[in-house]
Amino acid sequence: MGISLPRNVPEEGIFHQDTRFLSHYELRVNSSAPLLLSSSIARDNTILNVHLSNPSGAGNEAHNNIHIARSIYLWQGTQHERLKIKNYGAEAKSLLVQYVYDSDFADIFEVRGQRPHRRGKRLNTKTDTSSVTMQYRGRDQCLRTTRIAFDPAPQTVSPNSCTYLITIKSRETICLYISVLCDGDGCCTAGAFICFRVAGLAPPPARQAPDCRTHLYVQRVV
Repeated sequence: MGISLPRNVPEEGIFHQDTRFLSHYELRVNSSAPLLLSSSIARDNTILNVHLSNPSGAGNEAHNNIHIARSIYLWQGTQHERLKIKNYGAEAKSLLVQYVYDSDFADIFEVRGQRPHRRGKRLNTKTDTSSVTMQYRGRDQCLRTTRIAFDPAPQTVSPNSCTYLITIKSRETICLYISVLCDGDGCCTAGAFICFRVAGLAPPPARQAPDCRTHLYVQRVV
């Protein structure tokens, strides 16, 4: 699916301040994983670019008409993603685009195999029309949150998935923007949501140090 954080690979995820803030993250198109065409990292090592196509098979359109491009970078405790979909076919297409997500808020020692004596408490997940916020109160009483914001708003948002129902015309391009904000201090700030639409796909300024506290760790691009 481009980048995949599957449930069955325990060491992968998005880590911030020694905690895994996102343990499961999948893109699905028409209820299936899209087909990987290629992937690359920008020369300055800031942006991951992944090229995909819609899945083929029973119930799906031929996969050579829809191009899906994911551009992803990390900045200021946030993963920013632009999902660009273009229809190269002669007719309009209908697509079901879903993101599936979860967070276990495991610390780095737990991820490496050490079983904690006891864990903190996972709080209720909050949703609204354009975002989902997963919450965890640690044993240190610090509130850790993972907020995923969607622009434009999906048709549905639930605690573990969101759904877009898209009709894309011939030669039309549609862009979706997704931000995953990791907050380990209990003080989320709106200013952290610098999205591709505002930034114009620009990486962080070269004169500033990169955000070394946030890491996207996947063993492979699949």
